[in-house]
Amino acid sequence: MKMKLPKLKPFTLPLAALVLLAVSTIAQTDLDAAIKQFEAKNYAEAKTVFEQAFNADQKNAVAAFYLGRIAFQQNKTDDAVRWLETAVKLRDDNSGYHHWLGQAYGKKALAATMLNRASLAAKVKDELLKAVSLDASNWEARADLAKFYAEVPAFLGGSSEKAFEQVELIKKTNPLQGWLVAGELLANQKKNANAERAYLEAEKLQSGEFEATMKLGRFYQQVK
Repeated sequence: MKMKLPKLKPFTLPLAALVLLAVSTIAQTDLDAAIKQFEAKNYAEAKTVFEQAFNADQKNAVAAFYLGRIAFQQNKTDDAVRWLETAVKLRDDNSGYHHWLGQAYGKKALAATMLNRASLAAKVKDELLKAVSLDASNWEARADLAKFYAEVPAFLGGSSEKAFEQVELIKKTNPLQGWLVAGELLANQKKNANAERAYLEAEKLQSGEFEATMKLGRFYQQVK
């Protein structure tokens, strides 16, 4: 008597999974290449890939983020805000996305009417605060928050005290950048002796790129 063997089903699911994995890998490779194009300032080439990626997957936060960054660089502020808001909605836990959305709101505020500037200033502050709450070591976002507090009027949330509180927090994670931000803020306040001291402190911490020395030199030229 012959034993009846069970009929084997085709491996449709594993094959489909392999195909999806291959497509995903190709897509990620394309995104990585587009990010390099962006970093090289080849915005047109990068934009094409990011648009294709987002059209294929409208939950692709990376594509939305870089489309926002490209629009920002091209001074297409409304597009930058729209794309960066999309990126934040998709990945609300990303500090960098909130930071860049805050910058986009700030850029939009520069061209806005006085009436709209108040609401945009509030959005800038909210996004920067969110950025540093998500990543306390994001010194770039904290530096922009310090500049926001230092530059906007008090009725829009400005405060010199809060600005320098952020500077001290930057120094805890990145002393060099903390002193450089301090120098910039103090120079803007015409506190030249204190600004010089801050830049000299930064100069002690620099290595290789001489960023502090260059900023100190520019400071000396400005106060001649």
